[in-house]
Amino acid sequence: MLCAGGVLNKDACVGDDGSPLIISSSKKDVLLGLNSWGPKNCGTEVPSVYSRVSNVRAWIDSIVNATYWIGMVALAIAAFSHKSSVGFAKEIKMRSEQIMITQLQDTAGRFVGALGNVLTIATGISLSTAAFYLVLLRYCGCISVLLSTLGIEVTLAYSSYRLLNATADPLPYANDPAMLSFLQISAVAMCCAAILFLLFAAVMMSRLLLAGAFITHASRALSQLKRLLVLPFISYVLLLVLFGWGILVTVSLFGAGETSTRIATISANSPSTIRVETESFQVSTKLRWLFLFHAWGMYWSVNFLLSIVEMITATAVSLWYFSPENRVTGLKDFEEADPVSYSAHTIVNYHLGTLALSSGVVAPVEHIRSFFLYLENKNEFDANTFTELAAKCCCCCIWCFKHCLKYICKEAVYITAIQGTDFYTSGKVLL
Repeated sequence: MLCAGGVLNKDACVGDDGSPLIISSSKKDVLLGLNSWGPKNCGTEVPSVYSRVSNVRAWIDSIVNATYWIGMVALAIAAFSHKSSVGFAKEIKMRSEQIMITQLQDTAGRFVGALGNVLTIATGISLSTAAFYLVLLRYCGCISVLLSTLGIEVTLAYSSYRLLNATADPLPYANDPAMLSFLQISAVAMCCAAILFLLFAAVMMSRLLLAGAFITHASRALSQLKRLLVLPFISYVLLLVLFGWGILVTVSLFGAGETSTRIATISANSPSTIRVETESFQVSTKLRWLFLFHAWGMYWSVNFLLSIVEMITATAVSLWYFSPENRVTGLKDFEEADPVSYSAHTIVNYHLGTLALSSGVVAPVEHIRSFFLYLENKNEFDANTFTELAAKCCCCCIWCFKHCLKYICKEAVYITAIQGTDFYTSGKVLL
């Protein structure tokens, strides 16, 4: 095959027998499926093994580092022009190429599709680490509090030491003064944070020991309510299943669309007519609006699951606290055989509506905060400083309001667990 000459700044390629591989129309002549080639390829000789159009795709992939749509166009060439002796044919305007280009430009869909495994692994690691820390905290109250405080202080001090060492030798950053300045500022900030945290721990040591004593006292309840240790793991498994389902639905929403099939008839010299069947995929942008509802449902479901576990724990602990103590054994005498099972049965029968309402109140606030975080990230490199500042202020206000609302809902759940009242009555007692 020889690329020689061109029309409208395009190359005209001919096979070994001299027949051109171009298609013509009344408006323009374009190279068959290889419009990305420029006049720089004029006179380029390709070995005879590539004279068959069925082998053009492999040559394109190796030479031009072909993208997906180039490969599909070359495949279409092989479909309706299997020999290099094909004569002049009529150009057929089809939307499949534009659809493929649009789908390749769908960065949001490809980004969501690539996050599935990453989010699943990160969620599993974080939840497993939190579960281990929770068990350690419940069994070793004071020791866990002191070790956590010491670990934070050691981390801050070590980070300060490494940053100071990095800024002490300016030679590696001689050509990058911005990075050197950033490291110096970070070193000063980390040193201040380490000193302030050490002073805070020294001043609040009595409070920390009191918190450890409370945790140690709570371990007495766990010694009689051993099934409470299973609840966090059950909730974590349910959250993993929920997150997996949420990621699956998100990928399905961003990848939903319609597949259409088109059959085109091409007039040629040999054979006289060729039928070409092409398939194209069009992403449905309307279905993506359902992601807003899906995100709100995910927030609601996560808060609902966490509220169920918290209320079961609060009800079982309240039963333990208000039960009389046996002076001989020093243990609590329960009226129920299994307080944890009794708490779960009571909540499922009488308080699911309270939990759904309390978690549903927080979900819209989470949804609104996510929207403002999206605006903040979108305007990160925007020249409009006012828009970025307004988004940050809104995020800060919504964050404060969300935590206040979550505190009220959580305390209302605790009062409901103790007194058995509904959500509004518990909220009035709290306020």
